[in-house]
Amino acid sequence: MKEIPKPYCLNLNRVKAFVLGADPTNPSGKKFEYVFGINSGDRRYFSAIERNLSEVGLSLGQIYVQNLIPEYLDKPTSENKNWESSAEKWHPLIKTEFDDIDETKQIPVLVTAERIFKYLNNSKTPKAKEIYSGNLEVPFLNNKLERPVIPFYRNFYYSLYKPEWIIYKGKLLKLFD
Repeated sequence: MKEIPKPYCLNLNRVKAFVLGADPTNPSGKKFEYVFGINSGDRRYFSAIERNLSEVGLSLGQIYVQNLIPEYLDKPTSENKNWESSAEKWHPLIKTEFDDIDETKQIPVLVTAERIFKYLNNSKTPKAKEIYSGNLEVPFLNNKLERPVIPFYRNFYYSLYKPEWIIYKGKLLKLFD
């Protein structure tokens, strides 16, 4: 059986958001006990997400973290031409996992990369800059997970402490109030 990092959650009864990564494959080849290397001492994969969580009033005790593709792949996401076919295999299982935790389908999914959002979104996917400008309605509802989806990119350019994203950050703060 392939190694698969465990999802991360401190308390299923307090989950206010799902945080969804692409897959655990990373250039260093490191294998982790938990997704994004949470609790491994290696903060590089989750620190930007954690900072953005703080910016919208969420803590580690209020999230459930998982990857859309839980298994390690042969290539990192950005280099993997077959990533979508792997996602096709896994997304129904992740949908069921989230639905088992939240039968109401109201808890939103914070997607940490544009590639994930493009894959999940059933309609034309707006560019990241357009989303983060704050001019579009969030969350996005027409998606493969059939629950609210919110772009929450871990790329430094989209850090929510930056003043250019203040409107988007404000919308997310209202959602998690």
